[in-house]
Amino acid sequence: MIEIEDKFFSNCKAKCYDEKISREIWRQMESFAGYSFNKAHSASFAVESYQGLFLKTYYPLEFMVAVLNNYGGFYNRKVYVNEARISGGNICLPCVNQPVFNTSIQGKDIYPGFD
Repeated sequence: MIEIEDKFFSNCKAKCYDEKISREIWRQMESFAGYSFNKAHSASFAVESYQGLFLKTYYPLEFMVAVLNNYGGFYNRKVYVNEARISGGNICLPCVNQPVFNTSIQGKDIYPGFD
């Protein structure tokens, strides 16, 4: 931030921006600087977001089963079960005859796990 401060104010002055407004904008940017992410973190988060959205868009049931097997996310597990139902999944009762302990999917049938 120190390296670009002079350039910021000289560019603002060259464009005839009000100095009071320029100082306020700089103050806000400076206060945010402690929370900003580095480029590597931002880039990896962008890739992860894109991949997650791709899977949720084209494989919504499998995505929701994976979220449930990862013990949910931000929301309560029933939100993800409801999202799977809305996406066309048939939510079955847990079944002792299923060979897996976690939530599983067979076609459009989703069997909640015993975890």
